[in-house]
Amino acid sequence: MRVDVLGVGFDNLTMAEAVDQGVKLLHSEGMHYVVTPNPEIVEVCRENPEANRVINEADLVLPDGIGVIKGAAMLGTPLKERTPGIEFASHLMGRMAEEGLSLYLLGAKPGVADMAAEKLVENGCRNLAFLRIGSKLTNEPNKRKDGFINACEAMDVPYTLKI
Repeated sequence: MRVDVLGVGFDNLTMAEAVDQGVKLLHSEGMHYVVTPNPEIVEVCRENPEANRVINEADLVLPDGIGVIKGAAMLGTPLKERTPGIEFASHLMGRMAEEGLSLYLLGAKPGVADMAAEKLVENGCRNLAFLRIGSKLTNEPNKRKDGFINACEAMDVPYTLKI
């Protein structure tokens, strides 16, 4: 059951519970998406019915912002805790690594793979276990792979590539 905060329904989960739900989504059929609205996004949803629909139809709606937590409490329906998107993603990637699942990073410009590796490390993901690189969308998979490998090696981050 979701907790309504000004028209946005938030899943009332701890970070650990949210990550468990995320892993279940990864193992289930079909496409899924997770959103992490902060107070500004809640306000957008109040003004924009389409944004509200998209947010509320997400498989997981996690509160990213202390304002959402405080607002829910003020409305008499407290949420368990704040679950910021970047922390959720980092924990989910850790679980993906533990389970041998693939992470696909696609960067549009030179240097994006380097930045992605740096951000993953900054946010605590020190074991980039599986990375699939390349796509039918691009004819430059080797440039992306080399950029990612160089960034990981420069920061002494372990990785395994499955291409």
